[in-house]
Amino acid sequence: MHPLLLHGFGTSVRVSGHVLEVSNGTDGGRETFAAHQLPFDSVVVEGNSGTI
Repeated sequence: MHPLLLHGFGTSVRVSGHVLEVSNGTDGGRETFAAHQLPFDSVVVEGNSGTI
């Protein structure tokens, strides 16, 4: 199992076109993943704020 772990204040996940964008609100980092090349099999959200 290889989950995508989302945690921290201001973390967000969005789909733009055929790309998944994961942003970290605390340090401004951002990663993008092509639609058919996701290395994750699940998504885990930890915390009490953020946007999906």
